[in-house]
Amino acid sequence: MLLRNTLRESRICAEAVKTSVFGRIYHVAYHYLILPDGSVKAGRPERCEGAHAKGYNSYLGISVVGDFSSEDNPTGEKGPTRPSAKQIASLIQLCRRLKDRYKIPLQHIVRHSDISSTKCPGDRFPFRSVLQQLQFKTSGVRPGSR
Repeated sequence: MLLRNTLRESRICAEAVKTSVFGRIYHVAYHYLILPDGSVKAGRPERCEGAHAKGYNSYLGISVVGDFSSEDNPTGEKGPTRPSAKQIASLIQLCRRLKDRYKIPLQHIVRHSDISSTKCPGDRFPFRSVLQQLQFKTSGVRPGSR
């Protein structure tokens, strides 16, 4: 799975996904889009190769709406500066489902910036926290931490 961000305003993103999917023209590069309210919109069908990262388009692509780079979006003019709690909860739920369905190892869940020279999804995206929550299936409680 490849995690990235999308800079476009959420209403426009959701409409682009709807138009692309219903028209069967996959202009959307990724398989899922997570809006600021936590809703998950399907993009390309999972069986279709993505167009989200050269050399990694066989990975399922998940994009979170916002610009989480402190350098590129210091004041929030380009959209949310951090993913909302609802976005993160939806991301974790979606990743768990896909991880279990396709037996995806944790080390194959990467950021766009891990495989390409980009800042995406940005330094304010809580990637380590997401991975930790995916690693431990309980509600964030690690085994032996009680």
